[in-house]
Amino acid sequence: MTLAAIQLDDDLLVERFMSNDHSAPDHPYPRMPFFTFWLDFHQFLEDQVPWHKHREFEWICVKKGRLAVKTGKSSLILSPGDLCMINAYTLHQLAPEQPDEDTVIQSWFAVPEFISGTVGSAIDSKYVSPVMKRHEIDLVAFLKNNSANMSICQDLDAAENIVNQEGFGYELDLRNCLSRIWKHVILAVRPQLNQRRTISDRNEERMQTMLTFIQKNYRQPIDLQAIADSAMISERECFRCFRSTLGVTPINYLQNYRIRMAARRLVETDDTVIEISESVGFNDNSYFGRVFRKYMHCTPSDFRRRHSDLLT
Repeated sequence: MTLAAIQLDDDLLVERFMSNDHSAPDHPYPRMPFFTFWLDFHQFLEDQVPWHKHREFEWICVKKGRLAVKTGKSSLILSPGDLCMINAYTLHQLAPEQPDEDTVIQSWFAVPEFISGTVGSAIDSKYVSPVMKRHEIDLVAFLKNNSANMSICQDLDAAENIVNQEGFGYELDLRNCLSRIWKHVILAVRPQLNQRRTISDRNEERMQTMLTFIQKNYRQPIDLQAIADSAMISERECFRCFRSTLGVTPINYLQNYRIRMAARRLVETDDTVIEISESVGFNDNSYFGRVFRKYMHCTPSDFRRRHSDLLT
């Protein structure tokens, strides 16, 4: 499946595929808890996949170009053939290493419960939950010279074929593939699982709270104090959290988020630029135009013309 669009709400969710056989994104346990898509950044609505999180485990393989993967704690550059896994509920961002680089990736998503079975089961408590609960296990790399890389890629491709064919008992075959993949993950992170926890989760929790606040209230007037108050911290601590985790200031993140929401509306609606600027929290249309150009490198009208046929 080819990714055609994304929805940015509390989490980034896959909203629309060329194929329509995915489940509703807000369903607690999808009918098919495994899906995949290709992403060509030259055809994508945006020049990056902005900071987001989701409840699924995600595997990413670079097919062309070089990909920069960032989390709140780690960063990684992947070349063609390289693979990585992003833990569930991990904040992360994806972008070509160089602007305008021709980069193509394939991503696979799996709902944790499909691998673990019942919460609290032997498989869950021994192999799955320990990984999900360790926020320092955010990004696991399987580079192309890694012995596990080929095995995981083969099983991911096999899982995709199993889902597409939907033969008798395909759910069982799919689960076997994911179990083999997960064993490689466990082997890769065993040293971290055996270490005593020394990294505080407080910063992660604060960031989640503040990002959720921004994503729910970006249409309203928001300042640094309001963002800090949402996590019950000082403005100085709020500034430090954003800089250390995302590398941007709180207000820069807010502006970027508003502009990306505006970009979606420019493509998906016939609203005027003034109506859109007001709907995402800008009261000054000329200021909106300057900020839009800063992040998108073109005017709102130019952006609409360039991308108007992307989602058709």
